[in-house]
Amino acid sequence: MFVYITFRQDIAAVIAGFEAAWAYFSGITQIVIIDNIKAAIDRSDRYSPKINKAFLEYAQFRGFVVDPANVAHPKGKPIVERGIPYVRDNFFAGEAFIDREDCQQRAIYWCSSVAGARIHGTTRQVPIVVFEEIEKSKLTPYAGDRYDIATWAICKVHPDHHIRFKNSLYSLPTKYIGKHVEVRGDSSLVKIYQGGSLIKIHRTVAAGKRSTDFEDYPKELTPYALRDPKYQIREGYAKSQVIGAFIEEILSGPYPWHRLRSAQKILRLSEHYGTERMSNALLKAKAYSIYDMRRIENILKNGVEDIQDKGEPKAPLDKGVQLRFLREPQSFNHYKK
Repeated sequence: MFVYITFRQDIAAVIAGFEAAWAYFSGITQIVIIDNIKAAIDRSDRYSPKINKAFLEYAQFRGFVVDPANVAHPKGKPIVERGIPYVRDNFFAGEAFIDREDCQQRAIYWCSSVAGARIHGTTRQVPIVVFEEIEKSKLTPYAGDRYDIATWAICKVHPDHHIRFKNSLYSLPTKYIGKHVEVRGDSSLVKIYQGGSLIKIHRTVAAGKRSTDFEDYPKELTPYALRDPKYQIREGYAKSQVIGAFIEEILSGPYPWHRLRSAQKILRLSEHYGTERMSNALLKAKAYSIYDMRRIENILKNGVEDIQDKGEPKAPLDKGVQLRFLREPQSFNHYKK
């Protein structure tokens, strides 16, 4: 007998319990008759049970056959559960533990020294002796190598080309937007399937992060999705010298990222209004030191990028001239005589 202590019943806890059992027995059984715990069995059925994908992968990795207990059968589920009252009444009853680790260590000692050394009520033999002499040689050797637990999920591809898996975002091509895909993730890779076929592989990222392949975006959207100042500048020069120079100017400095949206807006407006109109609007905006994108867009909306103003923009004052007032001092003399 082996007892594993856990406060959870998810797939990670179930597999951790099996790993601890194989290490305790120094081998793996050929068949595992498992109670129909939801973390391992999706649907219980005597003839065609549905085994959870993550647990099925683990069983195939370790090389044992999963045989779920028969529900409401006198020789199925009751036999699996029969050891619970024995552990409860002979190990837990009347005991106090410091923490889970303390309880686990004492449980292992109890399994070897008490449960394993008793005279079994049915077989009338000592379990640990039978195990060492007969059963141990039947086990598959356990190498003790680490098993990377995988998580499976069904995710929907959102309009931003990403799925949300374990609080992280992973991109997919445009044609999958709005569809549901099957996702398998472990500590190193996230694999995405549709209809049983592998369609995308990402490296696993931490919760709150994203993994984006910019090739998944349509070509016309790439400039707006790629957060790279140099890329925006190259795209601007590809359209015209004026557009490229204006984008390079607004993205200059040690922190160009705060103006990326303005650069993306310029590229988007040039697609909508045309390169020539956009270039003229930027020339006019630069002449008046206008860098606000709403005002530049209004120039295009109102169609005034080609209209010449009556007067040129006023030149700034010479910095070398020191003036306290712009009007003559006498203009402030309003005292009545």
